[in-house]
Amino acid sequence: MVAGQVWNQPISNATSSFECNSTFYYELISGETHIRFEMTRLQAFNVMNDSYSEQVDRCPQDEPTTPMATTEMANTTMAMTTEAMTTEAMTTEATTMMTTTPKPVVGHYDLKDMNGTFCIMSQFNATLRVNYTKHDNETALVTIMVPLMAEVSGMCPMNMSSQMMSQLKLSFKNGTRTLTADFEEVNGTAVLTGISFLFVYDEEFVNASMMGQNETIGNSMLNLALSKATDAYRCDSGDMVMITSRLDLMTVDFIVQAFNVMNDTYGPENRCAGDMTTQAPQTTETTHMMNHTTEMTTTTTTTMTTTTTTMMPTTTTDTPTDNHFKINGTDGVVCLVADMGVRFSINYLNTDDKNMTALIDLPSVNQTAGGVTGMCENDTNSLTIDFLKTWQLRLFFGKDSGSFALENVTLVYDTSDPIFEKPKNMGMHNTTGTNLGLLKGTIGNSFLCKKNVDAMLDTATMTFTYVQVQAFSTEKTDTFADADDCDTETSEIVPIVVGCALGALVLIVLIAYLIGRKRAKRGYQSV
Repeated sequence: MVAGQVWNQPISNATSSFECNSTFYYELISGETHIRFEMTRLQAFNVMNDSYSEQVDRCPQDEPTTPMATTEMANTTMAMTTEAMTTEAMTTEATTMMTTTPKPVVGHYDLKDMNGTFCIMSQFNATLRVNYTKHDNETALVTIMVPLMAEVSGMCPMNMSSQMMSQLKLSFKNGTRTLTADFEEVNGTAVLTGISFLFVYDEEFVNASMMGQNETIGNSMLNLALSKATDAYRCDSGDMVMITSRLDLMTVDFIVQAFNVMNDTYGPENRCAGDMTTQAPQTTETTHMMNHTTEMTTTTTTTMTTTTTTMMPTTTTDTPTDNHFKINGTDGVVCLVADMGVRFSINYLNTDDKNMTALIDLPSVNQTAGGVTGMCENDTNSLTIDFLKTWQLRLFFGKDSGSFALENVTLVYDTSDPIFEKPKNMGMHNTTGTNLGLLKGTIGNSFLCKKNVDAMLDTATMTFTYVQVQAFSTEKTDTFADADDCDTETSEIVPIVVGCALGALVLIVLIAYLIGRKRAKRGYQSV
């Protein structure tokens, strides 16, 4: 049992109820344990007629605030009746505690060996996103947070088939959900080889077609190199791992050491690329965004008003950046190669229920810095691109009768982004397009198109302003084979028109022949 510190902070008048729709945290022991409160309503005294008091004192997070200096923030008082506050110092202390935006609270998930010493150490804040099918055959997205008190189990590093392996399991929600991560030591490098998620379709999966059933979604061929086997891997800025087309994992303040833990402490840290970059790339990410003043909600649902700095946006008539991507398979084969420039046109409702459209280009993506993953399978090649911190584009190619084509597309986007002007539904969304049959090329060749190709998604249009792609390649290079050019493709209408014209010509010749023959016979009779 964990004991809490004595808080002794006023939250409301004794005759009022306290309400806070935003998120705030209560620290139990020296920052090691926190309680997270969301959608809170409380009345501890003077409850009448089994109902809350009509007088409601709200937390400061629910009140719109304007930017202010640090000294002004320190003197801000809580938005509640002042009679219950004994001193101004108490008010300031309570306000500081509840209005400070904390770093994401991380869970410590450490595995011990039989001697009680740590063999795997990790800490992070993690969120899973699962795509599932509803009763009406529509797809939906559910977000699941890994709790801080998840039960830890797994396998300490051991030599299996001449390969050093370890495993970390996190179980929660009474054992109905288990997140498993598998690690291998490969040539002195710690590699995350696979992630799987076992879960039961429960009330969080609204209208799920498999309600009450179990399912495991996973990928045992991730092969993500983390760090030296003697070191810890750390990524404070956040990672997004696409596990499969239906499951991804987002982590913040992530540290893990799966091998060679010494003295129950982490080894030297290997930082992710995101931690090594400066803030400059953010300017690049917003190059194609409209500039405006907007109200936006932070991830802790604290409402604030901000004014974006006016900058010259790139006009929408410019051609989006052409990116080069490649996905490696086994034995050095590059199964998928793509050069493309992409523009998104996303439809949404604003707070006035007006139909709006947001335009944004796929920015320049550095594949060597992470953010690009994919899969090379017998019947499916996929490409997943992470950009703008929380956005993700997934492309799935299928093959049939000697040809390949882009079959399915999923775009995960965030309407909290400034390009969306006062969106009615703020937060993460996804839109999909299925059975597209676009970018069709012959297996062994590439597909090339220098004119716009539109992929129609549920609530968006994705336009390839330039694209060359080769899927299901068996070569060990990322250069393209001969191209099937969309400009040289013959339309199905052309042979129909040509056939009709030839038929009409034959008919005309036949009629002319018959008329001429009839006239000739009449001439012989007159002689």
